[in-house]
Formats: sequence, C-alpha cells, structure tokens
Amino acid sequence: MDKLFSWIANNSRLRKASPAFLRRLGRKIIPSHRYNPHQWAQENPYVGTENEKTYSGSSKHKLGILADFGHEHKNYIAACLDLSVSYDVIDITSDDWIEVIKNSDCSAFLVWPFLWNTVWKSMWDDRLNTISRELNVLISPSQKELWLYESKSRTRDWLISHDLPHPKTWVFYSEKNAVDFAINSEYPLVFKADMGSCSHGVTILRDRKSALSLIRSIFSSGYLVPRGDKRDKMWGKILFQEYLPNLKEWRMIRIGDSFLCIQKIIKGDFHSGSGNQIWVDPPKFLLNEMRRITDMAGFTSMNIDFFETEDGRFLINEFHTVFGVLHTEKGEAGDDELNGRYFIDSNGDWKFERGNFYRNRCANLRVEQLLKSLESDH
Repeated sequence: MDKLFSWIANNSRLRKASPAFLRRLGRKIIPSHRYNPHQWAQENPYVGTENEKTYSGSSKHKLGILADFGHEHKNYIAACLDLSVSYDVIDITSDDWIEVIKNSDCSAFLVWPFLWNTVWKSMWDDRLNTISRELNVLISPSQKELWLYESKSRTRDWLISHDLPHPKTWVFYSEKNAVDFAINSEYPLVFKADMGSCSHGVTILRDRKSALSLIRSIFSSGYLVPRGDKRDKMWGKILFQEYLPNLKEWRMIRIGDSFLCIQKIIKGDFHSGSGNQIWVDPPKFLLNEMRRITDMAGFTSMNIDFFETEDGRFLINEFHTVFGVLHTEKGEAGDDELNGRYFIDSNGDWKFERGNFYRNRCANLRVEQLLKSLESDH
C-alpha cells in the first residue's frame, strides 16, 4: 500500500489534472496519515541527494537542522547551501534523541516544526523545551517564539498579559460557560480552532443556533480541522473572536534587524489562505510598533499580522515565528519595486533596501541571524 501512496504522491501532474470533486473524494477514502508523508517527502528536492543529511561548507560553525515530518526543514537546507554553511540534519523523534543532541558537534540548531496534529505539537513543545532549557543548547527560532506558534489561545493570553491591542477573544474550557456566552452574544462571531493555518479551522458564525450547535459538537464528539488528521479531533475547548468587517491585514516580519511587509488581500471572508498578497510600503507606525513589540519580547524571528479596522485602529491578530510560501502576482517573492527590507540606519531612521530577502521563506535571514548570535557569544 505504501508503494501505491508513493506512486500517487510522485505523480503531481495526475493530482493536479484530477477534478476537484475527485481530489476531495480521495482525501475521504485514502488515510491521510499514510499518504501525506509520501507527498511531503516528494516536495523536498533534497531527498535522495548527497545534501539530504549533511553538507560541509566554508562556515566557521556547523548548524544542526532538526528534521520534521512535513519536510519544512528543506528551507534551511536551501539556505545553508546558498550561504555555504555546514550542517547536519538531525531527527529528534527517535527514542535516543537526547543522546543524539548531546553527541552532536553542531553549534546551534535550526527549527521549523510542521504541526499537522496536536501530538506533533506536543512533541515539539516538550523536546524543544528540553533542548533549550535543560540541555542549554541554542535553537532558532527561540523556544519562547516556538511556544506561541500555532496556538491561538496562548497568543491571546500573551497579548493580554502585555496589554497589546487585539480583537476581543474568548476561550472557554467549560461547556456551560461557552453556552452562556453564545446565548448572550451579538452576531456574527468568529470561531477559530487553536491550531490551523490558511483559514482552516476558522468559521464565521452568523447566529446563535450555529454557535450552540458547534459548542455541543466540540464538547461531545469533537471538532476536526479541515484537512487535518482524522484521528485528531479538538474537544473540550473553544475559542471565539469578535467579527470585524472590512479589514485590511498587514503582515509585518522581523528577522534580526531586517523588517519586511506584505499586505494580505481578502478573498471571500478571509485574508489567510487567499493566495493574494502584495508587497507594500507600510505605515511608519507599524514599523515602529513591530520594532517595539519584538524588542520588548526578545523576538528575533517573528511575523505579526495586524488588522487595520474601519475606524483606523491596528489590532494584533496572530503571531507566526515561521510561515508559508509567499505568492504574489509575480510568483513567489516577486520582482516588485517594494520587494525588500526595512532597517534602522546609524541615524535612527528607517531605510528601505530592495532585494529578495524573503528567499527560502526568510530561512536565509534566520541562518545569518543565528550565525551572528553565535559570533556575539564568543
């Protein structure tokens, strides 16, 4: 059976040529936890090559790249090859993973967790905590940044703790409290699964009936995020957010001293997952706010999605320490006049430098930032 799944995954033309209804049917019939690993591996261009596990470059430091099930670590491989940085790809899912880390001769470790289910989220949280806090090994992004990744409830609590403006958000672990809230709320409301990207697991609830139905489901049979692992239902917890119409969404990115800005264009009800993004010149307020927040938190690899409301307020929607492919009208990254980075010059003023700093989903910038951190520690 694995050979069949591998054959299907390797025939991307066949998948793309299949009608949408057939692909949806296939996702219902084929066990995704068996098929998806083959597809993810097929999308990693380094599988089966001499650079899949190791590379000797010209860098002073060797970096460890933590392998993940979804093969997102391919971005770090690409970045290290671009920059001639030596690396070893290391698997921390094995039973002896702590000894593997202890015996490694890598100076620090690059992390890109692929969080398809809550089991993997728990594994990454637990093991990265051990690597960072107990083994005292440097990882990038930091354990604090990765702790917030793909957890909307943690992000909500962090924002409240630091008095940062955000859409009103409510989290309930009690069915009774959730029902009382739904009965007394104004609609529409937004439901969000705690994990889920590209608007998967986000629903606009138009009335009380739909909200109560969803609450009953989550506190009984559970809720499955669309395209998620069918064995991994979310239950016993629900998150609501206020509905804000006619928003603009600004994605502000900071990697080290480089700041980037993308505007996400709405499609239907959502910005995330729309596939419509453009490079823009952000308001200086957002650059200053991004710098202030990340300096305060000690974040060196983070994007913050800001909502701009009809009445001119800027609210923080989500954090992502690593993020997906950028598609613009001119392809990934794009050859656009506004494709570049912002930085603070020696006079304390914002300056713009044109260039493809988004390369490999900003993995090049992360590798450079990590090497800079290693040098500053010596």
